Amino acid sequence: MNQDYNNLYSRQIKTYGEETMENLKGLKILIVGLRGLGIEIAKNIILTGVKQVKIYDENICKINDLGSNFFLSEEYIGKPRDKSSLSKLKELNPYVDVDIFRGILEDKIIDFNIIIITEIMNFEKLFKINDICHNNKVGFIYCLALGLSGFIFSDFGSNHIIKDPSGLERSIYFIKNIDKNGIITIDQRNRDILNLTSGKLVKFKEIEGIPELNDGKPRKIKVISSNSFSIEDKYPYENYKNGGIIEEVILPKEISYKKLKEVFNVSYLEDEPEIIDYSKEGRNELLHCAFIAIHQYFSENNELPELNNKSQANEVLKISKLIYDNSKKNGEVWVERIENFEENIILNVAKWSKSEISPFCSFLGGIASQEIMKITGKYIPINQWLWFDFFESIEHLEENIDTTLYGTRYDDQIAIYGQEFQKKLNNLNIFIIGAGALGSEYLKLFSLMGISNNKDSKTLITDNDLIEMSNLNRQFLFHQKDIGKSKSKIATEQVKMMNKQFNCQYFESFVNNESENLFDEKFWKNQNFIFTAVDSQSARKYIDLQCTKYTKILIDTGTLGTEGSCQVIVPCKTSCYNDNKEIPQYSIPLCTLHNFPSKTEHCIEWALSKFSEFFEKPVEDLKQFFENKETFYNLIQNEETITNQINKLKEIKKLILFISENSFEKIIQQALLLFYENFEYKINKLLYEFPIDHKNKDGSPFWSGSKRIPIPIKFDINNEDCYNFVKYYSIILARSIGVEINDNKNYIEKIIKNFDFQQLESSTKINQERKEEIEEIALLKKFLNEFDLNQIDRQKIIPEKFEKDNYSNNHVTFVNICTNFRAKNYNIPKSDEQKTKMIAGRIVPAIANTTASITGFAAFQLLTLVTSQEISLIKNCNFNTAINFYQINNPSEVIYIEDEEYNPLLDGPSIAIPPKWTVWDIIDIKGPLTCQEFIDYMKKNYNVNVKGIISNFKPLIQMFLPNIKIKLPLKIEEIYQKNFQLREEENCLWIDISGDIDNISVMMPKIKYTFK
Repeated sequence: MNQDYNNLYSRQIKTYGEETMENLKGLKILIVGLRGLGIEIAKNIILTGVKQVKIYDENICKINDLGSNFFLSEEYIGKPRDKSSLSKLKELNPYVDVDIFRGILEDKIIDFNIIIITEIMNFEKLFKINDICHNNKVGFIYCLALGLSGFIFSDFGSNHIIKDPSGLERSIYFIKNIDKNGIITIDQRNRDILNLTSGKLVKFKEIEGIPELNDGKPRKIKVISSNSFSIEDKYPYENYKNGGIIEEVILPKEISYKKLKEVFNVSYLEDEPEIIDYSKEGRNELLHCAFIAIHQYFSENNELPELNNKSQANEVLKISKLIYDNSKKNGEVWVERIENFEENIILNVAKWSKSEISPFCSFLGGIASQEIMKITGKYIPINQWLWFDFFESIEHLEENIDTTLYGTRYDDQIAIYGQEFQKKLNNLNIFIIGAGALGSEYLKLFSLMGISNNKDSKTLITDNDLIEMSNLNRQFLFHQKDIGKSKSKIATEQVKMMNKQFNCQYFESFVNNESENLFDEKFWKNQNFIFTAVDSQSARKYIDLQCTKYTKILIDTGTLGTEGSCQVIVPCKTSCYNDNKEIPQYSIPLCTLHNFPSKTEHCIEWALSKFSEFFEKPVEDLKQFFENKETFYNLIQNEETITNQINKLKEIKKLILFISENSFEKIIQQALLLFYENFEYKINKLLYEFPIDHKNKDGSPFWSGSKRIPIPIKFDINNEDCYNFVKYYSIILARSIGVEINDNKNYIEKIIKNFDFQQLESSTKINQERKEEIEEIALLKKFLNEFDLNQIDRQKIIPEKFEKDNYSNNHVTFVNICTNFRAKNYNIPKSDEQKTKMIAGRIVPAIANTTASITGFAAFQLLTLVTSQEISLIKNCNFNTAINFYQINNPSEVIYIEDEEYNPLLDGPSIAIPPKWTVWDIIDIKGPLTCQEFIDYMKKNYNVNVKGIISNFKPLIQMFLPNIKIKLPLKIEEIYQKNFQLREEENCLWIDISGDIDNISVMMPKIKYTFK
């Protein structure tokens, strides 16, 4: 794979892996039908990077198609859908051949790897196409978006092979011990917990004493505890000496699928379908019954029922009822799972079967797109059928709503929700935080839905980030020409081309404490809905706090590869994001990172830390030194040790000499010294402290389990990797400090050959011997103070921060070289540049399919919330399309803060003041007040002894401090202004207090203190 390809697909490679990406590059796909569902699937699949996508839909564009096909506009009305969509689809990905299909469908099916049908067909044609696919090993997916309901059917033939069911990395463990009974205990020094279950397969390597186990043969395990297991086979376990690595083994699995005609009937429902939403038990059966009836109606009439045509909808109901009654008469099991034959469900399916609305197309299209990927053997295909509906979004609509259609792009939506509802959407003010993959999808959806179409309403979006190459395969609003430009600006410009009526405005700012002058109280209160499209927990926490302060509905969504989640937060009714229990962030222990790595990931993290140590931190210190010498001296006094202070000053001196002498040669020599220190000297030092035969206190070998015996590496001028370490180190450092670069190979090799390697060991020893530390600091400062800094061009001093997407800067290459020398030190498998880039660049797995699905789901929550905030109708969602896991449930109710005998946060009892409150409650206090007046007010009104006052996480007063008497007569806002500065327009502060009643800590809501 070339670098541009790797950059474009970096996040997708992280999700699927390189093998699957190679398989995708060979896929040829045919998509039939290009209304909303078809275009959504086409967009996602083209972004994914298959070889070829052919589209087929000769139907003429109508005005209502513009409500779901985002690549159509008024100019295409009256023209074929596929021709009208082609140019925009082609723009999505230069690596994919996109074209129109023409010919007889049945004759050309075998030219493709998979066919996706998104338009209803009669039974006879459907079954014929499916038969051809099934018999010729061509994947077949049939999916329909029928208003607020729909389905996906999947058939991958009679012998489909699943190579990788979950996509998760195989578990690797290090053996701590094998006892004489064959009990294998894993080493938990890297916080590893045995994540395997009995019956799983593993293989072994590097076991000393039992060579028979190192044959690579998969063996079935029996779990004994969280850190131990046994295997069935008998071996001379008493011979075990040391070491050993365990690797999980996943064997391919063959699945046989049935043809559509075999399972498009109610008898298929004898086995209970998997329930996705437990508030809708029996709904799958009812929907399946309705879909069969819809197809029967279509096969007889060659068209779907007209929108809201009651008589035609009743015909579908009659067919469904007949299917149900006959099954009931025959005692079929599936009927018993339907407690009540809800005729309105069948009627709703029929009435709106001709409509395609963008939220459902986005949701279903994302899942169907992911299903296509599974033809490669990656992940588990659905068990043939998947059914969905969002009928809860209409539960609170008034009866006899006006669904008159006036020939607009919103007709399909108006047919369901009505004219008055559409006006409500037109008037919404929405704030989207993040213009990446999620934010782009939200903009698309809201423009298609007719949100913020009135002149006094707006959808606002903010993002301070710039477009990178890796954004292009999951954010369809961005193109190659947009790289380096503002995400929010380009996204806004592109989405306005989809719907000129859409009032959308962009910002280029973080949403945090620093931007509260822009996103102030007036701003937040003007919004109807807040949507998060961010990828950091800290950002979510801050946004959630703002929404609770200003009582705003928040819809939070997130994705991680094939996983998606949506949480709806409604003021005073649901719990909020900050109520969620913290998920501890996994981090590599420092001792592992510095001395005992055991995995390639450890080596990558170490190399990344070295990059910062070599090129970022010292150059930042140098820059700061030039800006203000005295401030720099004051800052380094905060270092933990005097040794650290000395090292910083020495680094500054060294860099100044490099610059003043414009010496690329000395930088090369520095690179050689660093190679020796990191890959030879420090390894020898570690082995000196802990020899190979070193024992722990209990007599067990020190070098065992995850502690791998290191091997020092000598610099070899004939080794290309050694040469490249020196070359790229020198180029990066010289560039960062403005030294002239000479990357001529002969020149670099000449300096290396003339370098006295024999002096390295003695010079390193000298480096370790410190003079009197105070004296050394004084001498270093004397040199720096006397040096004429004017001879240095400060503008050329630019710290190099690790940047993953620009290969010309050599960052990834250098980190990968460091990684692999570190790996060689510890006999750990090497990393390629792609893996290094993924981990060092903190690339989060991201794919367009998941993003489309979760934003579609979230948009449905908005549609529900426009008319109702009842928790029973609102849905949260978690799904993983890789393993077909879907969990849809109602949000948790609001959490009340009450008295606690033991509060873990306070490590003791606590009193709730007022007696029962939630995060949505606010105490209003009018000022201005001095600190003493505020303290007296809290004592008089709440009997609380104030111990501390905090505003915006910044301490204003702490009663135990000696200078407290000076602060008490001052107004609260004066103290804030003095320390942190108030904006001129600010008239209030949000305050948290710490305090007690009779020495028992109190828990209180936020206080809004208004001082003017």
